[in-house]
Amino acid sequence: MSLLGDIRSYLGHREIEKIIAEGRRRPVIPDMEKLRSILFLFRSGVRAYDCSAAADKDPEDNAYVQKLLNEFRKKGVHVYAWGYVEEKKETQTPRRKEYRLFGKGELKKIDGLPTKELTEEFDAVGIVDLVVDLDLENKAPLDFLLARSRGRLKVSGMKSYANISDFVIKLEKDMNKPQVFYEQAMFYLNSIKGKND
Repeated sequence: MSLLGDIRSYLGHREIEKIIAEGRRRPVIPDMEKLRSILFLFRSGVRAYDCSAAADKDPEDNAYVQKLLNEFRKKGVHVYAWGYVEEKKETQTPRRKEYRLFGKGELKKIDGLPTKELTEEFDAVGIVDLVVDLDLENKAPLDFLLARSRGRLKVSGMKSYANISDFVIKLEKDMNKPQVFYEQAMFYLNSIKGKND
């Protein structure tokens, strides 16, 4: 990484740490049967999410994420999904609060984090019952949104920030895939609910 890249990374990391420190709250484990709202954060078009050839050709194709969204919509859950398209500066997908893709063109040059406009748009999502971060590689723009999100419970894989999420799932290296992570997260959340009954 270049000196400029190191500086950007340091500034971004520092900003995320500041948000985490300011955002202390008491997590609430949702009853998965009564879930009203969920927010997914993800890297768009990543082959690990979607084994179809379309994911290789179009970084905005997210068949796996769309499948998850549809599963929750069928249950009457209000679903939000925000994805980072690392390969593109601008995205072609229409912008909606419920499903939003963003590229490098919507990140600040100084620290590589979302611009003020994108952050305000994200903040409009509001409070949700559950935030699930499907990014297992510590991408700063998604870590920033995870830190900023107002979920009653935040679930993620291992991150380089302490206290960025409430429930962390560590997978073995050979199992470190978003589908496995998601299945494990849902298994544990349903198990916890079952034990509290």
